[in-house]
Amino acid sequence: MQLQAHDDNNMMDTMHAMMAEMEAMEMTHDPDIDFAAMMIMHHQGAVNIKS
Repeated sequence: MQLQAHDDNNMMDTMHAMMAEMEAMEMTHDPDIDFAAMMIMHHQGAVNIKS
């Protein structure tokens, strides 16, 4: 395991990108659809971290 500074951390880069994508999502104002869309982005971010 190698410790990395926050700004040099690959996992944090992926997390920030995923959060930015979620924040930029246009809301439908249907909480079920919006939640599902955000969870897809969230879980894809987790897959990207593992890749």
